[in-house]
Amino acid sequence: MSFMTNSPKNGDIVLVDLGMVAKVRPCLVLCVSPDSERTVSIVAPLTGEIRGVPEFNRSKQR
Repeated sequence: MSFMTNSPKNGDIVLVDLGMVAKVRPCLVLCVSPDSERTVSIVAPLTGEIRGVPEFNRSKQR
């Protein structure tokens, strides 16, 4: 996985190469490590596709 920008910040949307299957996708940067020697970033891929949301069964909660 590689960023196409030099220094993304939390909340930025960047294009990330997610590999052969996912290709290049926009991702929301959730967390960037401040350590300059070892960079660890957490990103969430974004999609324009509408997907089903699992039903929430309230009867199991009671």
